[in-house]
Amino acid sequence: MSEFKKSAKIFLIDARKDLTNRRYASCIIHIHLVIEHTLKALLTKKHINVKFKAIPNLTQAALKLGLIDQNTSKQILSTNSLRNKIYHEGYIPRAHEAENALKVAEKCFQTYQQIKTN
Repeated sequence: MSEFKKSAKIFLIDARKDLTNRRYASCIIHIHLVIEHTLKALLTKKHINVKFKAIPNLTQAALKLGLIDQNTSKQILSTNSLRNKIYHEGYIPRAHEAENALKVAEKCFQTYQQIKTN
């Protein structure tokens, strides 16, 4: 199991706990890590150098390789923007934002699982 997959799985568990406990900002931060590490796991599997790459670059590379579709790309970038608002602007997210972002993270993680078995 790749280190990125291991860490993504741990952060996904943490994000779910945060959502249950109504810690929405923490949930989004964990979701951001899930997405980033899942994308890195996907791209590493395709022998792409992911060192020091952020979500926008990772998303573009995954889209270019057909690992994700355009809709997923938009959802990932939207979640990245939400994380940035929290992290850099002190934004406090609402429950529905955390719930929607968690769906995006779970979709990304599931994509890795599907590609790994194919």
